[in-house]
Amino acid sequence: MTARLRDPVGDVYAQAADISMTDREGNADIVRQRVALPVPYEAPPGDYVLEMALSRRGAVVQPALSPDGDNAGAWVRLQRVRVHPSFQVAGRAPEQVESGRQLSVTEELRIFDYRLPSGALRPGSHLDLDVLWQARATQSRDFMVRFELRDAQASLLGEVTRPLGGTAYPTSRWRPVEVIRGQYHLPVTQSASGGSAALWASLVSGSGESPVARVQLGSVEIRERPRRFEAPAIGQPVGISIPEVGMLLGYSVEGMADPARPSHWSRGAEPAVTLFWKAAGPTRAGYKVSLQLVSQAGVVGVQHDGLPDGGEAPTTTWTPGEIITDRHPLLLPAGMAAGRYRLLVIVYHEASGQRLAFAGVGDALQLDEITIS
Repeated sequence: MTARLRDPVGDVYAQAADISMTDREGNADIVRQRVALPVPYEAPPGDYVLEMALSRRGAVVQPALSPDGDNAGAWVRLQRVRVHPSFQVAGRAPEQVESGRQLSVTEELRIFDYRLPSGALRPGSHLDLDVLWQARATQSRDFMVRFELRDAQASLLGEVTRPLGGTAYPTSRWRPVEVIRGQYHLPVTQSASGGSAALWASLVSGSGESPVARVQLGSVEIRERPRRFEAPAIGQPVGISIPEVGMLLGYSVEGMADPARPSHWSRGAEPAVTLFWKAAGPTRAGYKVSLQLVSQAGVVGVQHDGLPDGGEAPTTTWTPGEIITDRHPLLLPAGMAAGRYRLLVIVYHEASGQRLAFAGVGDALQLDEITIS
């Protein structure tokens, strides 16, 4: 299973994954298990939600159920947790100081380290930033940070303004040498053209005020992806929609031992299922697609989760009428139990795990029944 601490915005600041569950004697046993969830030193003090989910190798394998038996999303909300400032401000290890990408912002505040995405961004996607701030001295004001993405002509391609370390721990409470982490998600406009774009950070102390300081963090590449609007030949048509997301036109399967028997797969094989979506348009939130083989007893045997087209076509970048090719490879273990399995496709919210419903079907669409031998 996986446990995590999530802030009110939805960002995760502490997580323990692949926790082995305690063995139990029977299905009705109640088992108490102690789970350690270390809270990093730089997590901003404030209120969080403690959540857990059943997972395998980091992927959620089944949703939580409400007392009425309804799907309550992938994550079980356990309780609210308040993280307090540490009693003592710890220094940073010399190797952290040497390896950090430090950037002076003001005399009292600097960026201790930050990470930019390594790959190219797509128009309509989000630039996810992870920044470690460090107070050099006591802060006299409460600052906000405004991130801007601008092209070579200084045209604005996206911006976001947020408190440096969350609303519960303003900069006026920061202590000298304290390091606080901030996570930020800057939306890239759908109209952004391909090319290099500069990322700027500005400190502001109030809405509408001129920046106190402005620094450039670096540049990112924006790359438009090829788009197609004509559907290819589809082996297995489906034609079922998810409202405001798109329609699953159908799918094809490759890598079977016997192509003449597409619903019979062999243990140890590596079949791949390609889904074909027709987009309704860009979504406000990002959604992942899960392809699962589920036994008659409801146990997930194999699954593959990912953003559409291997992350190349996030749902936030979809254009109305666009055809998305979404390939999901599956590796069937040699020791997988033989029998009949349901081949399911599930679409869920990337952050919360909440599933979306297919029109007239529910939150899990069965594509086929597969016999494993």
